[in-house]
Amino acid sequence: MASLETPVISYRLVVALGAFLVSAALASSSTGCRLESEKITPGQAAAHVGKSRTVCGQIIRISRGADLAMLIDIAERPAEDTMLTIVIREHDRDKFSDLASSKTLGFGSTDELGRRVCVTGLIQFKQGGIQIAANDARQIQYETVK
Repeated sequence: MASLETPVISYRLVVALGAFLVSAALASSSTGCRLESEKITPGQAAAHVGKSRTVCGQIIRISRGADLAMLIDIAERPAEDTMLTIVIREHDRDKFSDLASSKTLGFGSTDELGRRVCVTGLIQFKQGGIQIAANDARQIQYETVK
């Protein structure tokens, strides 16, 4: 009789564990979707340091860092002091073929200034400013004008 009770207990344990894992997976996937779709401004980014968010703003400057990284500064409005820097490291530039080889988005270019862009990634405070390091071209999307 004891051998019949053991499988029943094991079966109940497996069912309970399975239900828990499914619930946890659903909770994390719904939370992940919400965070990815949440768009904030560069001015709001400081309140989200350490979190992954999508930050949207206008390109106000494109430059090269001391380590040859591509730096794209975005702000809600061109004259605004609060900005976020998109950092594309030199070793990641080949992943951004559209950006790296484009005449319109080269270092020091003014053609893209004022264009709205969104970047998704981990917001960090480094070197005295708020930034997102982009290591995949899918992190950067142009916003369409409505």
